[in-house]
Amino acid sequence: VTLGGGSRQFSRASWLISFSRGSTLSAITADENLVSVLESEIKCSVVNEVPEEDEFEDETIFVRIGDEEEKEEPNDHHAERLIGIPMVISVTKQDDGPCLDFIAKAYVDEIVIDAVYVEEPHKPTYPYQGPDF
Repeated sequence: VTLGGGSRQFSRASWLISFSRGSTLSAITADENLVSVLESEIKCSVVNEVPEEDEFEDETIFVRIGDEEEKEEPNDHHAERLIGIPMVISVTKQDDGPCLDFIAKAYVDEIVIDAVYVEEPHKPTYPYQGPDF
């Protein structure tokens, strides 16, 4: 692997052994070595603020990720991938138009839609609940 046009290369061996003065032996894992090199090569990073909502033509798209009430964290990293992250995607037509809500869970490799709701602003407060997916 070559970084930043430099000539540093790393082998895929799981342990790199370096010798220092006085015959002291220190072992550095390849991961630790790679992290230290990456940290030294990265000059800056840019964090863009994500808008709370986004507009597309005459529609407003709002994505709410996670649930404030769900604070339970799994101890197993494998279980964390299976649980998924709950999210609600709301697409509203104009300011007072109908709203389409997607109730979904985001996993490592896919987003699964659990339910879809259609809300009309001038109709009763009970939205139409379509079939389960």
